[in-house]
Amino acid sequence: MSNGVYSTRMIQQQCEENINYMWLLQGYATPSHMTFQRFFAHCALDILMNLFSQIMEAIARRDTLTFNEVFIDGTKLEANANKYTFVWCKAVEKKLSMLPTKLSVLKQDIWNELGLDAFYMNDEFVYTFLAKEIEVRHMVLVQGKGKHKTPLQRLYERAESLYEKRKEYE
Repeated sequence: MSNGVYSTRMIQQQCEENINYMWLLQGYATPSHMTFQRFFAHCALDILMNLFSQIMEAIARRDTLTFNEVFIDGTKLEANANKYTFVWCKAVEKKLSMLPTKLSVLKQDIWNELGLDAFYMNDEFVYTFLAKEIEVRHMVLVQGKGKHKTPLQRLYERAESLYEKRKEYE
């Protein structure tokens, strides 16, 4: 099913034609489509979760994975059931290294617009500081066409974006 084959008849056909499926069978005869159907009908979620945990424990015992890898450069890791959502290691490292310069520009803009010294704050502290500043001033954040954002709201949105991007990249 992870290869997009959902029909039990197609799974049987793959077992007869596809070399990967033949390897999984290890020389045994190809099961009929009804064998697959009976397995899927009687296989509950707790059984599958138990099977998955056993496989993960076997992998951990063989020391083939350390479970620390988030991505491997050159390898696509799919997520959210979308084939276009994958992460490239070098792109993340490059974008993560660009965040401190963006943060320093933001701190300079905070100094220019509000006259507040934010040079010793990290991105999370700048974000929470601007959120509290908006709350203290009882500002209403606006969005949409025809609405003019205040300089404080623009700074807040930039700080929020930087903070969220850093968390995402890490």
